Amino acid sequence: MIKTTTKLNGGSIILEDDSNNALIDFTLSNKSSPIMSLNCVISGNDSKSATIITASLLEKYNPVCLVIETKMRDLLYCRKIENVFRCSTIRDKSLFTILNDNKDVWSRLFSMTEEIDCGNLAKKSQTGIDFFSNSSIFAFVRKNTSPFEFLSIKEEYEYNNKELCTAKIREFFDIFDTNLVHLSGGEIKNSLTTLVESFKKNIRDERGVYYNSSSSFQKIFTDLVLPYILTIGESHNSSTNMIELFSKTFVDYITMTEEFLLRFGPILDSKQ
Repeated sequence: MIKTTTKLNGGSIILEDDSNNALIDFTLSNKSSPIMSLNCVISGNDSKSATIITASLLEKYNPVCLVIETKMRDLLYCRKIENVFRCSTIRDKSLFTILNDNKDVWSRLFSMTEEIDCGNLAKKSQTGIDFFSNSSIFAFVRKNTSPFEFLSIKEEYEYNNKELCTAKIREFFDIFDTNLVHLSGGEIKNSLTTLVESFKKNIRDERGVYYNSSSSFQKIFTDLVLPYILTIGESHNSSTNMIELFSKTFVDYITMTEEFLLRFGPILDSKQ
């Protein structure tokens, strides 16, 4: 039995029989074609049916990017669904895109935006970047400081994180505001313009001031930045500027969290 429900910018599809089931909650980044991104949260035990339904959604909406969140490992690590290829997987999320030559770049950006959204802390090592769980770090801080010290330290970190993320989000929208007016192609331009304004509305207050955007980085990357780059071309100046801004964001984020971790040196040993 199949049940379908329509929601704002998406819907849900439920497939049930005596022993198998699959639930697909899907959200479209924008309403009008071309669709920039399709996001699917999938649960149940019937990965084969879930894959078929996801493929039918891809065929219907033809998005530039697909993001799947699921615990079904065979679906999460599927090489290809319909016309998109798996680009990156981190935890229970996978990013799929149309075929392109910069898979490693998109994979790195997808993984880093996940870490920022989770508020995890980073530290450079000889083998690369080590990440530390936000909750584990602050559990350690709480255990080794007084309640007042803990609140002061946590508030300081959250404030610095907020300031950094908000500033970077503002820079991304500045790039869009500068370049969208010069973009040719009516439907693509309209979709991107509508999407940018929707993002701004969701992360700004009534005065137009950006508030904490630290949990928006991955969605901005998968729903807006990456589709924009893949649509207008990676060699475009604005595409290059966005990739450089992401790189600068990660460097600044790592520097900020490293400085915090260095104040609590024993924390690294305790996590090993």
